[in-house]
Amino acid sequence: MGTEYKFRVRTIPGALVAEFTDANYAFTKIVNEPGNAALILHKDHNAVQYLTDKAQVEIWRKTDDIDWYIDFKVIVRDEERSYIANKDSFKVIGYGSNVGLSWRIINWYANYGNRTIFTNIPAETVMKTLVDYNVGPNALASNGRKRDGAIPGLTIRPDLGGGNVINWSCFGGNLLEELQKIALIAGGDFALEWTEDELYFQFYPGQYG
Repeated sequence: MGTEYKFRVRTIPGALVAEFTDANYAFTKIVNEPGNAALILHKDHNAVQYLTDKAQVEIWRKTDDIDWYIDFKVIVRDEERSYIANKDSFKVIGYGSNVGLSWRIINWYANYGNRTIFTNIPAETVMKTLVDYNVGPNALASNGRKRDGAIPGLTIRPDLGGGNVINWSCFGGNLLEELQKIALIAGGDFALEWTEDELYFQFYPGQYG
C-alpha cells in the first residue's frame, strides 16, 4: 500500500477529539524553525469543530515496513474558508512546536550577566538559559524578568555544556530569532520537542535530523 497518513486532533489540554484520513495536506519540517502544515477538509467535516486556535494536530505516518508513528505535530493558528460550488472547504494552517519560542522576547534588562549578555559560555548553556528564563520555569517577574513569560509545563533538558564557547548579547530580541542566530555558530541545533506527555527544550550537538 506504500505510505499512509492519518491525522489526530487534540484539545489544548491534550484530549483526543478527532481522527481522520480524508484530508488534503502538505507539511514542511525545518531544523531550527517551526515548520508548518496545511490541512484542507470539506467545511462540513466533523473534525472542523475541533480545529480551533491552538488545537494540536498530530500527523501520523506508516509504510509497508514501519508501523504508525507521529511524523509531525503542529499547533493550529490560522484558518480559511472557501465557498466554491460543490467544493466548499475549510483550511487550517498549523506550526511546529518551535513556534512557541517566537512568542517571547528576551525581556530582561540590558547588559544583565547570563540573561542578556553572555561571555565565554558554551552555546548549549546560552540557549538553555535563554529558554529557561524567557519561556521556561524561571521566566518569572519574581526572578527579575520584566514580566512573567513561562509556558506551563515546559521543561529544559539537563545542560551538558555542549557546543562552541561563544560571546552573545541579545537584549530585547525575539527568543526564536536569537536561538536561530546562535545556532549558526553554536556547533549544534535546537528544538522544542513535544510528546504526548511532555514539552521540553533540547540542544543537539552537531546536526539534528
